[in-house]
Amino acid sequence: MDYNKVREIWTADPRIGKSHIFVYKDKRGYGRSCLPKDISSLERQAQEIGSDTSLISLVISKNKVYKK
Repeated sequence: MDYNKVREIWTADPRIGKSHIFVYKDKRGYGRSCLPKDISSLERQAQEIGSDTSLISLVISKNKVYKK
C-alpha cells in the first residue's frame, strides 16, 4: 500500500486536518487517554464475537514498542 496515495485520498476529506497524518520518526504511536482505551475495547469486542483480531492486536503490540 502506498502511504502517500492513501494520505492524499484521506486528506481530500475536509474534516481531516493535514497535521494529523504526518509520520514523525521519533514520535510514532498513539497515546493520551481515549484512543488506547477505545482500541483495546474494540479488540475485546471483536474477540467476543469471534472476529479475527490479528491486525488490531499487532497495532496494539507495535504501539507499545513505539511508546517506550
